[in-house]
Amino acid sequence: MPQAVIRPVNPGRVLVFGRDIRSFLCVIRSLGRAGLEVHVGMCVPTDRALKSRYLASFHDIPAYSADSEQWICTIEALIDRHQFQLIIPTNDESVFPVQHYQDRLSAKCRIYALDDAVLELATDKIASSQLAESLGIPVPRQIEIDLEDPPSHLPDGFSYPVVIKPPSSFTREDLNNRREVEHPKSQEEFSMLLQSNQAWGKALLQENFRGVGAGMEILAHECEILVSFQHCRVHEPISGGASSYRRSAPQDPGMLAATKKLIKAINYSGVAMVEYKYNPA
Repeated sequence: MPQAVIRPVNPGRVLVFGRDIRSFLCVIRSLGRAGLEVHVGMCVPTDRALKSRYLASFHDIPAYSADSEQWICTIEALIDRHQFQLIIPTNDESVFPVQHYQDRLSAKCRIYALDDAVLELATDKIASSQLAESLGIPVPRQIEIDLEDPPSHLPDGFSYPVVIKPPSSFTREDLNNRREVEHPKSQEEFSMLLQSNQAWGKALLQENFRGVGAGMEILAHECEILVSFQHCRVHEPISGGASSYRRSAPQDPGMLAATKKLIKAINYSGVAMVEYKYNPA
């Protein structure tokens, strides 16, 4: 009696863009644990995430440039060679190129990309803060300032230290230089930072609100939140920036309600994290 031969089913092959051990490594692990074959690119060969046991292959991909098609031609060739079912960017430096070439990429495989208007708002620190304020969500005292004609002193109601935020961390034209949030503590620092960052065009000036960093992670479909999860920062640098480590936390009803307002206002679909700062006092 002939015996049936069971052939292994191709579980799917995914190309992930990113770097470092935060979102990039988490995505690699999640996909690998689900049985998918994970390929990566847009990171240096010495990136720590490449030591993951779930990684099948690393691809040396040229840096994206708005003046060249070398990046997209390389990706298209990789898709043809490896038959990827999905491409996932995990940081700003990879999100913007994928978004820019989404029509060409989606003609060959599925990609994780947002609606252009949604991405524009989500990456604009000024517009997103103003949207939150218009929805009645508590935000620090804030004002938009013109860096081509910068103020010579702090506006009424502000005192040092203050927070100066760029319109966005990156621009589509320059993904090699990150624009950092600044925390001037004196008039001298304030004037110097406005002068040195005139290329931003504009900035968001905010009061320095003291509190603990928290985040609401969600998965949404057509502005309806399907899954939500909250974390709080256990340790974070005194001057601000990414936390050293975090822990899960009970969901705060106010933060969840605010997140729902934002997601509904932009008709969001996908994964997201809304950041908050909480002061129990």
